[in-house]
Amino acid sequence: DLIEEKYSAEVRGRILAIVEDHVSLAVDRAVEALQDRHTAHWIVAFSGGKDSTAALKVVLAAHRKAKVAPK
Repeated sequence: DLIEEKYSAEVRGRILAIVEDHVSLAVDRAVEALQDRHTAHWIVAFSGGKDSTAALKVVLAAHRKAKVAPK
């Protein structure tokens, strides 16, 4: 892995913490959107690429975390 080869364990830990913070923020915002618009019909497009896979993971994590189920 390029990150493992290029950076020390301390730097890798900081990088992962930053990424996790951004992912957690995205999930929290998606949870709010699901709760605010729980009666809306939600469609998530998924192409299988890196970006849509990341988006799908955020939406699924938010769906699990939200206390309402979108239609």
